Amino acid sequence: MSKYTIYFERYIGRPLYRWERRIIAPLEHIRQHSQNRRVIIVDPPGYDSRELLCTYLRFLHKRIAPGLTAVAIDRTTAQAQRITEYRPAKDRQWLSVASGLRPNHLRGLTFDYALILNADRYFPLNATIPALAARRNFTAILKTVAPVVSTSCNGFIIIHIRGRDPGIPPLYRANPDTPVPHAPPRHPTPRLYIIDPDLSDDNIADFFFPPAPARDNKDRTPER
Repeated sequence: MSKYTIYFERYIGRPLYRWERRIIAPLEHIRQHSQNRRVIIVDPPGYDSRELLCTYLRFLHKRIAPGLTAVAIDRTTAQAQRITEYRPAKDRQWLSVASGLRPNHLRGLTFDYALILNADRYFPLNATIPALAARRNFTAILKTVAPVVSTSCNGFIIIHIRGRDPGIPPLYRANPDTPVPHAPPRHPTPRLYIIDPDLSDDNIADFFFPPAPARDNKDRTPER
């Protein structure tokens, strides 16, 4: 139990597993040092940190900042409601839920936290090329969410993806003492990456999806 996880562990009533500490400790380090950040959390196969992240959001609201406002987004609104255990009667004053496919109703609102879950899976079931649809929809939702998250020291965007490592370049990982370059662990576990707040939404999308396929050159006029 570290100083960055002690209050959360008391809230949930048990010690965190090692992989859970690798998520909660950096998040608490960033929050306690009032750093406005975007972070990416990567769940390799066999892990699902969504429930942990939703519990962390409730911990912040109940124990740290009762006035906190947040939005939780999943592929569909029903999925967001289910994973957050959203109950309108008790949650509507501080928590909103939304679909990653239809985020436009969030415009004009303001939140302290945005939790974007399954961010690499925002594609219609009938999509011809799911990866391209997912990239387009993820970029669209980030462009919708980023402006409505507070730019104060409390503003925070957590982006979560599942099932694969998108090949994120060597960003810096939060550390209780000093930031250190991220090194792949010996055994795959969930990982947290700090994202430069100056990166554009399209740049962030590049972390999740491979480059767009090259244009077909067959229609180009041959060089002479």
